[in-house]
Amino acid sequence: HLRGPEVTPQPITGGGGGGVLCWNGEAYSHGAPSSPIPENDGRWVFEALERGTAGGDLASLPSRVAEVLAHVHGEFAFVYFHPATETVFFGRDSIGRRSLVIRGTEHSQLMVASVACVPPVPMPGAWEELPASG
Repeated sequence: HLRGPEVTPQPITGGGGGGVLCWNGEAYSHGAPSSPIPENDGRWVFEALERGTAGGDLASLPSRVAEVLAHVHGEFAFVYFHPATETVFFGRDSIGRRSLVIRGTEHSQLMVASVACVPPVPMPGAWEELPASG
């Protein structure tokens, strides 16, 4: 359902950090105790990631991204690009209700998508479901 006064186009951009977020999900609330997200959930997550990854040392960047997402209550899959480090983070919630598939190419590229045709028998270079456990 629509949260906020308008549709938020994807990918979500526009933060001061220059990040890019592709969001597939529903973030119902955040934090402990749980606080509702009154605006577009994708925009809220993007802004939380931009704040959470600003400054700090580079070694702690993955844990800071994980910290932001650990406080999101809901079902989701995401891809977030952090331009200062040229790092791509992707994952899904621990229950795994939103699909996230990955595929390596012969040119050492990684493709990430929320939908794809997965063959019944694993093949080299075929799409694989990313486990919810990481």
